[in-house]
Amino acid sequence: MLTKYIFEIECEHLSERKQHILFSILSDELIDKGCSSISNICIKEEFISPLKYIEVLCGTEIKKKAIQCCIQQFVNIRNIDQLFFNENINWVEEYRSNTNPIKILDRFLICPDWHKPEQLFDKLTVIRINPGLAFGTGLHSTTQLCLQYVSELEFSGRKILDVGCGTGIIGIACLKSNAKKVIFVDNDLVALNVTRENLKKNKCGDNRFLCNSVSKVPEKVDYIFANILLNPLKKMSKSILKKLKKGGRVYLSGILIGQVSELLASYTNASDGMIEKVSEKKLKQWVCVELSFK
Repeated sequence: MLTKYIFEIECEHLSERKQHILFSILSDELIDKGCSSISNICIKEEFISPLKYIEVLCGTEIKKKAIQCCIQQFVNIRNIDQLFFNENINWVEEYRSNTNPIKILDRFLICPDWHKPEQLFDKLTVIRINPGLAFGTGLHSTTQLCLQYVSELEFSGRKILDVGCGTGIIGIACLKSNAKKVIFVDNDLVALNVTRENLKKNKCGDNRFLCNSVSKVPEKVDYIFANILLNPLKKMSKSILKKLKKGGRVYLSGILIGQVSELLASYTNASDGMIEKVSEKKLKQWVCVELSFK
């Protein structure tokens, strides 16, 4: 029998860098105590960051108190949920059987490797992305909102910047929509490696460039997609806008409905009033905003 604990922790006061360091330390400590796996999750959404919930999977011989004491050396715990599993279940097959292709409007089909699209999906553009590698599987509302915009845009001759590319799903969708070039940016080297693999998987050509910082992007582009979170989007507003051509469009996702005004104020200030809102798309509590650079 296996036990899964989900610990809700208090670390909002820490910077993102310190949260990553904290998670790394906790992972090492808990593995040393015999735990099978430690994950950084969010219970209600697919987001992996910021650090709020820690999922610990272990055998029943490891006591909850021992895990709790280990975590509380470094951070306070708000709440603990406990679940039990039959260890004889093949969790890989269980996961695969519950992961289905995702249709985005009448344009894209996001499909894991183990699925073969049925004939009724023949007219859709298939994007092969294996869930669980990095953020951007197509499951989350913020990714779907970006893909809705991609499905509506004209890409022929256009250069694209995908900021916080994760699995590369948005940029790959642009390439499959005849974009001239896509630049993928992520400060997580694991995500960049995942993007490289997914580019090969989707048989994308050589019309792409990968780097770990917006400052390293070598040219200005026509469209920018940034599916991150409010605070990083605000911090990066000037660097993002520096890479946008006049008349270009930027698509900002990863924000909640109540955060739109704050985001718009940040980008208006960063552009000296040269940015204006064109449209927005909503899904559940999430929003993707389309801005135009005058």
